[in-house]
Amino acid sequence: MYSANHFSSFNSIDEKKWCSIMTIAETLQKARAILAENGIENPGLESRILLAHVCNVNLGGIILIDHKTLRKNDNQKYFDFIEKRTTKYPVAYLTGNKEFFSIDFKVNSSVLIPRPETEELIEWVMEQNLPCERMLDLCAGTGCVGIALALNYPVKTLRLSDRSEEALEVAKYNAKNLFLKKTDLNWATIQSDLMNNIREQFDLIVTNPPYVLPDEYKDLSDDVRKFEPKIALVVEDYKSFFTRLLEQTYEGLYSGGSLFIETNPLMVSQTLLIMKEIGFTGVETRRDLSGKLRFIKGQKPKN
Repeated sequence: MYSANHFSSFNSIDEKKWCSIMTIAETLQKARAILAENGIENPGLESRILLAHVCNVNLGGIILIDHKTLRKNDNQKYFDFIEKRTTKYPVAYLTGNKEFFSIDFKVNSSVLIPRPETEELIEWVMEQNLPCERMLDLCAGTGCVGIALALNYPVKTLRLSDRSEEALEVAKYNAKNLFLKKTDLNWATIQSDLMNNIREQFDLIVTNPPYVLPDEYKDLSDDVRKFEPKIALVVEDYKSFFTRLLEQTYEGLYSGGSLFIETNPLMVSQTLLIMKEIGFTGVETRRDLSGKLRFIKGQKPKN
């Protein structure tokens, strides 16, 4: 078995010679052992994902080349990735991309890595068949929510907003790359603390804002706590922040417009109370696939 300490002798002459003659199947076996020894939960899958990235093939393509050997530079790059992953550095940041809603998004350490449960928010929105010519993705990060909806739903105007300039650069890259053939879509990015800098109104607002409580943050996995941006995760004063978010989104909706939120399952009851006090109607909740209440929708009453 191999551990992080193994890398201290990784550059020995014997080791280099051995690595240069290993087949890809043997390389995978070695990488898997190193990851497993360092507590990575899915060492087999992750070793394949990283190798597929280095070889520029899909996961299925690895089996077709597992009898071959890696080029020296690729071998070094691959084991550099494996070494960094032993520190719990996220795979998506190593590869620079993450699949979400069957779409490949660019990611880096300026943005949260898209989660599978957020795909359920998109599915819920699409089930409603709501008017959505004008849509805002608030606290957009990668832009994955707004972009996925715009590619699968009749959106004509899309705004991607985030307070982080670095995150917006990622969202802008993803939008430019993924909207190349969608020339009828009017889209733009807006740097804004919530809706402070947004002067438009929308039929639909979707948001996956920071919602991790400070006491929860210390219990997050090392992958998340050490490497993903805290500013996009943690809300110091949930009630104050969500009151401001909900007041601003209420004003930012057209009459009859809808808001969809992903939030903290522990805080859903408080969020519902705030929404009703502000004036949202038709307020509903939805559980994620793990059974946790995570999603909320509400409507601005029609005039």
